[in-house]
Amino acid sequence: MAVVSLVLLVFFGLHWYQHGTQAQDAVAQSKTWTPPRILLVSALFPLQNSKHSHEEYRTWLANFLGPKGIQCDVYFYTTPVLEELVRSLHASSGRNHTLVINTTYATPFAVPPITPHWARYIQMHDWDRERDIHNPELYAIWNAKPWLLEQAVQHLRRGFNDSEGVTYDYAFWNDAGSFRDVHAFGAWPDPKRVEEVFETASKAARVRKEDMFFVPFWKAPEERDRSWTADKGPVDNDIGEGSFFGSTPTGISWYTRAYYAQHDFYISTAPSPSPPGPPFHFVGKDQTLINALMFRHPERFFGVLGPRRAGELTPPPSSVGSWVAALLRTPPIPSLRVRWSSGGSHRQWDGGERSRYAGGADGSCWGGLGAEKGVRKQVL
Repeated sequence: MAVVSLVLLVFFGLHWYQHGTQAQDAVAQSKTWTPPRILLVSALFPLQNSKHSHEEYRTWLANFLGPKGIQCDVYFYTTPVLEELVRSLHASSGRNHTLVINTTYATPFAVPPITPHWARYIQMHDWDRERDIHNPELYAIWNAKPWLLEQAVQHLRRGFNDSEGVTYDYAFWNDAGSFRDVHAFGAWPDPKRVEEVFETASKAARVRKEDMFFVPFWKAPEERDRSWTADKGPVDNDIGEGSFFGSTPTGISWYTRAYYAQHDFYISTAPSPSPPGPPFHFVGKDQTLINALMFRHPERFFGVLGPRRAGELTPPPSSVGSWVAALLRTPPIPSLRVRWSSGGSHRQWDGGERSRYAGGADGSCWGGLGAEKGVRKQVL
């Protein structure tokens, strides 16, 4: 998944004028254009059985928040124990941006939409096909992300500690461990690039910009996904990515409501056939819920496909988003079945057009993108 993170860096980091789209031209011609305010939201909760060591996370956090890290306002959830580590890394950066640290939740199970389900999270670990590398706490962290993202946006809008509220135009969840390697991306995501991408997606989908939702794609759907219907439960395939996603405040609010409505439905209903199988659907992996939302609401989602997966699409390598184009062009349908592109729908991704989302097959366009208790703000 680190490959997708690198691709995202390049995608939102390339300077906007390298992509000669009509949306960019309109922005360039506007003398009154104001760069959108962008917020990154992340979290770090210690796990009893983590796949990665404390030192690994410290290194990755330094790449995110440290001297050579990202220059963007950040809202960060962590525990009181780890607060000083997060603050010290950011303090060493000397960057002129804001870090807000929220230590309200000592565990991901304390996050409100997750709390009622802790017993079932423990129970469903028994039928997790990847239970050797997963644990219930990890399920909680993954499924808490949409709520944490929305709450961060709302919290900053209200203001706190005698500070005025700040309204962000876009906000993105970004995993704390996404920046595995040292990078040269400073001011990221680039505001003009973000605006361009959302404008372009909005026009292609004929959906309001504020309703579009960005999710990167690990790979294209498979043949078996064609027959999916909502009653079959979350889509257990590595399609959507949960390490980076976001939208406008309006889009985030919709996504959060839809995500937890779906989560709560599946965790309270049995899959077909009924027992002796599992008593309820497995919802421990956020990817599977993201996939189901994309299949149910294809007109709202757009994204980028990782460069190593570009060859899976037809025709390779000139098009790296034909299935995304299908999602954008497909209206919602009562049966909730996925519709797929046919004919020449991939043409909108050819040549210069493809750089709007995913660039060439090597991902070359991805260069230079609650409660108020325990919350502290740091401006450097």
